[in-house]
Amino acid sequence: MATQQCVECSDVSSLDLCTQTVECAHNEVCFTHRREVSEGTYLYSAGCTTKQSCEAGHPVVHTTEAPAEQGLGHIIGRRQETGTCYKCCSSTGTTKVPCNNQLCKVPTQPLMCHQCGDIGGVIPCLTSEVISDHLAPCPAGYFCMTDLYHYFDGSINIYKRCVNEAICQNMWLKSTSDNTNCMNFVHHIRPQAQYTNYDCHFCCTQDGCNSKIAPANNTLYTSH
Repeated sequence: MATQQCVECSDVSSLDLCTQTVECAHNEVCFTHRREVSEGTYLYSAGCTTKQSCEAGHPVVHTTEAPAEQGLGHIIGRRQETGTCYKCCSSTGTTKVPCNNQLCKVPTQPLMCHQCGDIGGVIPCLTSEVISDHLAPCPAGYFCMTDLYHYFDGSINIYKRCVNEAICQNMWLKSTSDNTNCMNFVHHIRPQAQYTNYDCHFCCTQDGCNSKIAPANNTLYTSH
């Protein structure tokens, strides 16, 4: 079995600066780890880790610049840390291009999203704002979100905004993506719970993706 060739670096400000390569052991795969050190500012580390550690979510990292005893292995196991991304990969076929040179990369160009309403002030978007085609830039590394609040009487309040990755993970992946009532909006199915209060938070990753009540399925944020 061929060994993996991965990019390797420790705490660099851009994945584009991670240019050194390393040959992994036979039981290892490539990983990339991104952590947010301040709003919109990230540090990247990459290298080799064991398959078993990667699957367990608490990888033991093998890099020449940041060995596990420095604590990196513990950090990258904390998937819920704000702005954190940890992904593993393995190359297939005969390619020599490291598979981890693009993992967890935050887009350098800000997303253009629909933005209206004030969710903190409980001021929903006006109908004219919901259907408007006006886009505005988000901070770098942020994503588009539509927040939908469905009330017992069938009325709906909508907010559109830019959010960081932690909000995407918590409000979309953990609280909305497995909610049938919410996903009915994505799949254009008439909501079943007409006389129920519930809220949905759709996070998506392309310019203008939050233009409708729910984003297109292929634009929704995923962690993999």
